[in-house]
Amino acid sequence: MGDRISAGPGAIVVTGVILNSALNAVERDRGKAAAELLKRLSEVVEESGSEEAKELFVSLSQELQKPKPGKSVLHSLWDGLEKALPGVVKIAEAAGGIAKLFG
Repeated sequence: MGDRISAGPGAIVVTGVILNSALNAVERDRGKAAAELLKRLSEVVEESGSEEAKELFVSLSQELQKPKPGKSVLHSLWDGLEKALPGVVKIAEAAGGIAKLFG
């Protein structure tokens, strides 16, 4: 069923389902390299154990599924991930840049 995190009082988000939907949308709209970057980011977030990073990643994944993701929203969520997990920048740079996701 996927990992669960609390999204607020009484709300449960199944991150596995969100991630799979986001991966499909990103691969369709932005290509395989962008989907691979998103998958790697999900692994780093999961390994970190940071609830803040998980919540930001879930929001980022949901935004990426929209037909027209808000660029300012994506950038704000990315900024939050950078603050929560400073090492995430290196992973994005190694994968060719976060622009693949935001393009």
